[in-house]
Amino acid sequence: MAAAGVIWAPDGRVLFDTRWPQMTLAGKGRITTTGQAATLTGGRSPIIAYRPINCSAAVLTEGRSGTTFTFNFGIYNPSSGAYVDYWIYDRVAPQKPTSGVSLVLFDEAGNTTFRADATPMVVAPAGQQPAGRIYAIAPSVGPYWREDVNIDVNTEGIPVTQRITEVGGWRFDGGGFYIDPRQTNDHFGLSSDGAYDPSLSFSLVLDVTNH
Repeated sequence: MAAAGVIWAPDGRVLFDTRWPQMTLAGKGRITTTGQAATLTGGRSPIIAYRPINCSAAVLTEGRSGTTFTFNFGIYNPSSGAYVDYWIYDRVAPQKPTSGVSLVLFDEAGNTTFRADATPMVVAPAGQQPAGRIYAIAPSVGPYWREDVNIDVNTEGIPVTQRITEVGGWRFDGGGFYIDPRQTNDHFGLSSDGAYDPSLSFSLVLDVTNH
């Protein structure tokens, strides 16, 4: 059996296992317009969480160049004062603390897996989250979109194509996150019905209070 340090909560939940690296806060910021990007330099395996205010939002694409990671945002249906706060978490940095007192744990290969001086990523409980905290969602990449394609024939026997398109992102209503699609005249030009709903894919809700 490989050597490891494991810490359990009184109810039996594993709080930490030195065989798996801790995810810690690596960057944060605010997006105010579509097309803005959140960037992390010196990254390893980052994950981004965000909290839209007075708008819905989604990460449209992710990019990587070496150790620089870029998350490009789309903002939808903004009202006055709209913005998106974001937090980027990454595998704990390998550097040891240079001052003060801190607990640092390593795996068998000598890689840093835990640092007590780092801000940990905290996954919120499933269902209704406790009040009085700040939450952000870390979903799959991509906005919600749907396009229904209807083909009819006019009185002259000519096929006529009509498309109904919806696009949107995640919205926060004070109690939770949900997809908020709106109809748009910007069509994808599909030849048949198509859709993508990120709420049906992977997502996490994180507690980012004081992060």
